[in-house]
Amino acid sequence: MAGDWIKMRGNLWDDPRVSRLCDLTNQSEATVIGGLYWLWAAADQHTESGVMLGLSASSINRKTGIKKFAEALIEIGWIADHPEGIRIVRFEEHNGVSAKRRCTDAQRKANWRVMSASEADKSRTEGGHAEDEKRRISELEKEKRREEKKEETHTDESPPVATKAGAVCVLLKSKGIGIVNPGNQKLISLLEAGAHIGAFDAAADIAKAKGKDFAYILGIVEKEMAQQANLVGQELATKAHPTQVDF
Repeated sequence: MAGDWIKMRGNLWDDPRVSRLCDLTNQSEATVIGGLYWLWAAADQHTESGVMLGLSASSINRKTGIKKFAEALIEIGWIADHPEGIRIVRFEEHNGVSAKRRCTDAQRKANWRVMSASEADKSRTEGGHAEDEKRRISELEKEKRREEKKEETHTDESPPVATKAGAVCVLLKSKGIGIVNPGNQKLISLLEAGAHIGAFDAAADIAKAKGKDFAYILGIVEKEMAQQANLVGQELATKAHPTQVDF
């Protein structure tokens, strides 16, 4: 039966049965596949059932120029002897109008799946960009609200204790004090009581010389604060009750 094309697999070159044909005929893959092309093209043109009337094994060998090619094809099961000639095994699965239609339909469906996947990827990509943009705008708006809230909360000139505590810890780190904690309750209490950052600076020098840590610095500042409070108390008591001197 005449036709414009025949069905041949793209990976036929590496088919183990083709390798077997090469071994049996002592020919290269190119030669063997050329012989297969002639056989299948001839079958596509001259038979609808797969039986090639009048064709013999010697005819196949002569037409392809490959010695014992027909015998090798019979051995691997691609052709078989027939009382009236040679039969192409499983011809209807690979040749003829119905096989071509199945192949065309399969290719069309494969192309459609590729195009559909491409469109889906494009849709997901565009959707992903839109979601990213929405997320970025949302984060910017949240950041703006946080900044506005900070400005409303801290309108006084003096920074909050937490900020002072952070400044003290930055200073101590610059002095070489290893582990500091701006959330330390004693540190916060000292700052609330009026401890000046200079007191921590001086205490850090002492602690550094003695190899002491953050807790030792807080102890020094706490002790100095207590001494200052005691002196202030004594001054207030003196002013309230001045010493009587008799002349």
